[in-house]
Amino acid sequence: MRIKNIGEMPGQASALRMILSGITKGLPGLFIETMLFAQDMHLLNEAIETCDELYPGMMELIRRWVPTYPEHAARRCEELQEVEETMLISGSTPRIVRAVREVISALASIGWPDDEPQQWTIVDIIREIQRQGTLQASESHSDQFPEHKNGSGPGDQPITVGSRSP
Repeated sequence: MRIKNIGEMPGQASALRMILSGITKGLPGLFIETMLFAQDMHLLNEAIETCDELYPGMMELIRRWVPTYPEHAARRCEELQEVEETMLISGSTPRIVRAVREVISALASIGWPDDEPQQWTIVDIIREIQRQGTLQASESHSDQFPEHKNGSGPGDQPITVGSRSP
């Protein structure tokens, strides 16, 4: 058992637990979403291979965490809800945590095949998510590349930085 004294104020150990929980669920959520884009672009294997080359430490964690999502996504979604609530209580705005929770919630809603215990790979998971269309737009746009001038299209909205909604 590892014990570490965390700060002098009550609640700091719990806050550290929430921080680490957000990271261990946030990275897989971002990875899964970007690998779905890679799959749509027919670059999944190349993207994973390049990540392995450029980010071996991160990929070691991803390879340990992501294959557990078919079984544990619902629980992880609940844990992200706790992180989000803790951040709100402390006065922080959980923008990314909220988005990751939405991704993980979608994973929890997938009807993962459970015929027999399966050892999932990253590629298996990405392909199953894509097959079920859980995190995709209403239709796949992988073979459509609309031409837009200056990188903006009719559906693009300007982003205002620094303003807050009431």
